[in-house]
Amino acid sequence: MTYSKVNNIFTENNASQNHIFASCSADGSIKIWQVGCCESLKTLRGHSGNVYSVAFSSDGQTLVSGGEDKTIKLWDVCTGELLNSLKGHSRGVLSVAISPDNQILASGSIDGTVKLWNLQTGKLLDSLCGYHPVQFSPDGKTLVSGGEGGRILIWRL
Repeated sequence: MTYSKVNNIFTENNASQNHIFASCSADGSIKIWQVGCCESLKTLRGHSGNVYSVAFSSDGQTLVSGGEDKTIKLWDVCTGELLNSLKGHSRGVLSVAISPDNQILASGSIDGTVKLWNLQTGKLLDSLCGYHPVQFSPDGKTLVSGGEGGRILIWRL
């Protein structure tokens, strides 16, 4: 599978599945769309306020979202069910990313922290000094985040 991001729109490309993508909105909703279709397949609601970022797991089964309400939400893509809500940031979550092995979720906030979470349990693993955006390397051994003054921070995991 490959994923691409264009302005808070993430697509899932898998030859064995229909092509889908997710979009997030200032109205607090997340929509799952099928490529080439003008209607959303489902709408996910659970954030109170803007949703700033979404990311698919590499298997396409889970979608994570980060929002103005300081939470990260995990969703079942097939059913639209809210699986977990993670709290730990003191300000809005502007960026989320999932490691290629689906083990770690990274979240970047305007509170000056990058948090690492166990994707399966929701347990907070670490809190780093950094900002949004967050992104894993393709091998999952490196996390890149924003830093103060426009710096880029590179974290070895």
